[in-house]
Amino acid sequence: FRRYSACYRGRGDPRCFFSTLILSDRSSHWLLSFCFKTVVEEWLSSYKQSQEAGLLVLINFIVQSCGCKGVVSREMFESMQNAEIICALTQEFSEDSANYPLTTPGPQLKRFKAGLCEFVRVLVRLCRNSLVYDEFLFPSLLALLTGLSDSQVRAFRHTSTLLGKH
Repeated sequence: FRRYSACYRGRGDPRCFFSTLILSDRSSHWLLSFCFKTVVEEWLSSYKQSQEAGLLVLINFIVQSCGCKGVVSREMFESMQNAEIICALTQEFSEDSANYPLTTPGPQLKRFKAGLCEFVRVLVRLCRNSLVYDEFLFPSLLALLTGLSDSQVRAFRHTSTLLGKH
């Protein structure tokens, strides 16, 4: 549990979400769900303080989950449309690299995919009574996921489609 508790104290750092997924090896489903619940609760707390900053953390988590090194800055978020943001992020991918987290060979793929899906389930479950009806969070996320699912970058398409299913 210490591995996770150090992570969720990051308050808004998308690397914490990502680290929780990566550290999910050899953990029981219960522990993993507990850790995701804690991470999502921390995120919800920061989202309630600043919707825009909270959404930006979640967007950058999704971008990292695709294997992209790019970051969506506050300035990009405020001044660009989703298509322009996705175009800018597309330039951050190496054309030679076909590898991204959902194509990692071996048991890491299974753990990452399961962790990513569990994270989304926990997020939706904890938001269903309040933030699902928020006119900012889910419409913004769905618009981004829709744009990513139509991207020329396979990692964006694959990851956003998986996230959208859950």
